Amino acid sequence: MFKDNDENSPISIIITTLAAKAYSGETSLLQALTNVVAHLNEGIHRINDQYIVENPAYSGENFAEKWGENPAKAKAFYDWQKKLSDDVDLLN
Repeated sequence: MFKDNDENSPISIIITTLAAKAYSGETSLLQALTNVVAHLNEGIHRINDQYIVENPAYSGENFAEKWGENPAKAKAFYDWQKKLSDDVDLLN
């Protein structure tokens, strides 16, 4: 998805952190994937123009700090999330 726009692609630590927060112990892979995709945004907070995805292991570290400086990074994440959601919907 990001072969032509690598500098704005979502970093894996953000995806991993949000997925871990959204996971609810589902035993089915499809249920887990569907649930995680539906709840990814719950780990993203916003204060004014600043996006926050807090490092769960080190309070105060914001994995999304560059999103405020470069809104194209936030847009790329939300575009990726929409594509992922559409793809998961096809599996259901």
